[in-house]
Amino acid sequence: MLNFDLDAPLNARDPPVRHACFLLLGALEVELLMRRLEEFLAKLQTLQWSSINATMEVNMTRRDIRDIVVLVLLLATLTGEYTVRAAEGDEQAALIKALGDAKVTLQQGLAASEQEGQPISAKFEVDKDKLQLSIYTSMAGKFSEVLIDCSTGKIAKVDAIAEGEDLAAAKAQSSAMAKAKSSLRQVVDKAASESTGLRAVSVVPDMKDGHVMAAIALLHGKEFKTVQQQLD
Repeated sequence: MLNFDLDAPLNARDPPVRHACFLLLGALEVELLMRRLEEFLAKLQTLQWSSINATMEVNMTRRDIRDIVVLVLLLATLTGEYTVRAAEGDEQAALIKALGDAKVTLQQGLAASEQEGQPISAKFEVDKDKLQLSIYTSMAGKFSEVLIDCSTGKIAKVDAIAEGEDLAAAKAQSSAMAKAKSSLRQVVDKAASESTGLRAVSVVPDMKDGHVMAAIALLHGKEFKTVQQQLD
């Protein structure tokens, strides 16, 4: 459910306003596609059957068939894209709200997680309506997810990463960090200090054009942006 402050000026960057824009744009796109579909169906009704016996034929052109296939695919794509965009908007809004109560920074969480090995990625996220700081670490070829208490900055839980997509991601991040000359905490500090009011939300290393780069998500007010910092 969207909540608006009717006395406040509208800001297109606010999650509720962006969500409403997605709804409006999605409705307009669906309306246009539905009109095309209605036109096609009306045309289909005017087709003449060449026979009333078991060997009936429909005088459909290749263009007719192509149009209906395209319409179905466009409707399916539009529905999927809108669902993803709406979900992302909801997740960002929930994260922004939860971060308002956090007393721990991403950098502090990275420092605390070093007890469990080398930090190889970190992110704030909302899980089951609760804010958590998740940090992947590497030690002696093994990987762990370290959860930091967002109120105290202390380690709340450590889980081994042993399978699935999490393990694949941890291996890729560890491989990238093996070539790094700077730590994640160092580059996050640098990125967050470039402007007042910035808060680091996540950091993920990756190889790009032969260099180790860190993608750092920053929050300023209610606006997210991602910057790249070189690690090697």
